[in-house]
Amino acid sequence: MNKNKVMNFSATWCGPCKLFAPIWNDVAAQLGDKFEFEKIDIDECEPLCEQHGIASVPTTILFHGGTEVKRRSGSFPNANAFIEWLTQN
Repeated sequence: MNKNKVMNFSATWCGPCKLFAPIWNDVAAQLGDKFEFEKIDIDECEPLCEQHGIASVPTTILFHGGTEVKRRSGSFPNANAFIEWLTQN
């Protein structure tokens, strides 16, 4: 089974990224059997950021079959909001 992929572009110096990190980790632990979670540090992967047009952090992108289906710039207020965003549609 091919899992949907979730990429989170963030930075160690970014306040909202730091707030989102525990939410990301919680949801990744809960839904790791359904989604592949990958965290990207923008300061270490500049070409990948350019490839995906990352203009602000945190940015979360959901892929299905290698195609981007949706993205969100900014944090999620809690794990439930993040899960809802991932599972709707």
